[in-house]
Amino acid sequence: MRIVDGEFIRVLDAPTTLAGVCERASKAQVCAESILILHLVCVGMEVRRSLPKLVHTTLEEYHTADSLTYEEVIFDFGTEKKLHHWTKMAGQLHTRLEGRNFGRKIIFVTVHSVVTRGDLFAGKDKDGDVAMTVGDFMDYLFISPLNEVVYGSTLFMLTCGHMVRFEESYSAMKKSIMRLRPEYTISFTAPELIVAATKLFAVAYSIQVLTHGHSFLDWLAFPEGTIRFEDSLHT
Repeated sequence: MRIVDGEFIRVLDAPTTLAGVCERASKAQVCAESILILHLVCVGMEVRRSLPKLVHTTLEEYHTADSLTYEEVIFDFGTEKKLHHWTKMAGQLHTRLEGRNFGRKIIFVTVHSVVTRGDLFAGKDKDGDVAMTVGDFMDYLFISPLNEVVYGSTLFMLTCGHMVRFEESYSAMKKSIMRLRPEYTISFTAPELIVAATKLFAVAYSIQVLTHGHSFLDWLAFPEGTIRFEDSLHT
């Protein structure tokens, strides 16, 4: 209907029927593996509408509370005292997770990077933000025994592209990957990581890889797995 001179005018003689197909995974198509989503967030970072929460929301429909675990932890090791505290927190986190036979482990690290050299921010001291080399950052963030959780996981580095654009920081990240041994590591090359631009990728990854059970590389090889947006991927 529309309003003309204050009167309702019927536009169509009969209602229009809309028909379409909404593709969803049937119960037989859902991967039954238990999933851990671990989100490590640098103090001061915005976490509302984050990619990890989007992935978790997408998967909730297909999982029970027992088969889908979401952990979000704020880290700050900008001083020696704070590093000592983080070491205890990391140990407690490992204790909560150890012994859980997760079929898939998805780890997100949300952190800022330094524009001029690709270092990563570890937290704050009395003067403000504290950055450190990528190698030191990864060593402290995944301090033993938390490093054990990274093995065989998919690691998303949610930071701006400076980390991979500078050779020194990129090489340090590759060395950390070799030590921690995640199955896949995903980082982005865009100068500014825009979460909205990566949401399509996150939803498609949740459905095709985590729900249907395709391997990450096989999914990217599918025509429907090719997603175009401004943030290029490094895997």
